Amino acid sequence: CVTTAFQKVILGNVTVSGTRRSSSLWISGFQSTTVWSSANEVSLVDTNDGIVEVKALNDQVFAIYKDHSQWIGIGSASLFPFVFELKDQQIGPVSPASVVQAEGAHYYLGQDGDIYKFDGQRCVSIGSTVKKKVRNMINWPLSDRIHGVFDPIYREIWWYMADPANLLRAITYHLPSETKAAAFSSPHIYSQNITASATWNQLGSVSWNSLTGSWNTIANTYPTWDSFGGDGRPGVILADDTGQVYRGSEAGSDDGNTFTANWYSPLKDYSGVGVINRIDALESFFERNTSGAALTVAPAGSDNLTLGAELLDTSVVQFSLESSDSTTQKRRTFE
Repeated sequence: CVTTAFQKVILGNVTVSGTRRSSSLWISGFQSTTVWSSANEVSLVDTNDGIVEVKALNDQVFAIYKDHSQWIGIGSASLFPFVFELKDQQIGPVSPASVVQAEGAHYYLGQDGDIYKFDGQRCVSIGSTVKKKVRNMINWPLSDRIHGVFDPIYREIWWYMADPANLLRAITYHLPSETKAAAFSSPHIYSQNITASATWNQLGSVSWNSLTGSWNTIANTYPTWDSFGGDGRPGVILADDTGQVYRGSEAGSDDGNTFTANWYSPLKDYSGVGVINRIDALESFFERNTSGAALTVAPAGSDNLTLGAELLDTSVVQFSLESSDSTTQKRRTFE
């Protein structure tokens, strides 16, 4: 694993002269990727566990995630380039790519199926409500393939559990805000095996066909290369095991090919985590398509509130009430 901080490159869990040193870090020279001195190797052996990932918290400090401990390296002007501190001893990340940086902190999926947040001082569990479900979703022999990505537009962290033998599963964490509490989504299933994810800037810039004027006058309109300009927005891209790349978290498709997904279990509670609801009506946002996709609705409860419910429209839908299955037509309002 690798990161950069304090204008140096840091390698973790290194192999030196054919010998694996799972608790060791190797630090490059100042502003160099080619100068590596043996004097800049450090071993964090106090906790007797291996390094899983190293990741910068800012330009001066980086985090070291081990199997059962969390450390930080702080840039120093002394003889050795970093000072190291053990900060916590929680369960470590399930894979290097499961550690995601978002808004000044790191979040990761742990080796116990829990979700953790580390801000450089404390490592705390935040996934107790989904821990059991996530643990059952993971194909543990392939857990080192799990990867995560932060969507800055919607302030969501997505963890994908790549597994070519089964439908790929994912879970989303919605960061808290002034008006909304933090919350996890229900698990998702995708029709493709998503093996990579990353943030990027989606650009919409000047093209040859959109240039104005003539070659004789083009310098009047675009006096420099920067004059061509362009706009951009942060986004997420995903890739599957066939090499296909998709845009994530936005309406659209990849070269006209749709990217299908569905929820593995019901949506999270709309009124907030830990709130009990009595449903008067459910209004569908599903639209018709050429394949006539089916929708499964399964209200759950111990009373008779949902008995006698009606679903009407031009496409067929299956739903379950009080453990009995029915097939009927649906409309957009379910009451």
